[in-house]
Amino acid sequence: MDERKWTGIIICILIFLGLLIYCGSYWNKKRCHTLAYKDCKVRFHYYYNVDTMDMAYPIANNKLALCLCQAYLKTKDKDISRRIMQIYRAYDVPFGIDSNKYGIHPGIDTIVKYRTKVFDTVILLD
Repeated sequence: MDERKWTGIIICILIFLGLLIYCGSYWNKKRCHTLAYKDCKVRFHYYYNVDTMDMAYPIANNKLALCLCQAYLKTKDKDISRRIMQIYRAYDVPFGIDSNKYGIHPGIDTIVKYRTKVFDTVILLD
């Protein structure tokens, strides 16, 4: 009788610990990360650590590029234009006829002018 009682207690403790470990790992999966450059900040949620192969990071970079395009329209800063071009080239977003066929990338003014088409985050999700 005493042996059954201890077996039941041990089984209950093991089940409780298993549930605690499972729920604890689930709660810690989603973390908030921030991308920032100059005055632009983009917050995004990511599971575990930042992995650039998943789509959350490129989408956050595109949102940052959209914000930087707005800032570039106000100040025409060289650092902002370099960062926009870096994001544009990092994810190989072909824009225009020449960039697909010949590998010629448009200038910063063209990218800023057509920023909603170039850095559209809905297209990345499709």
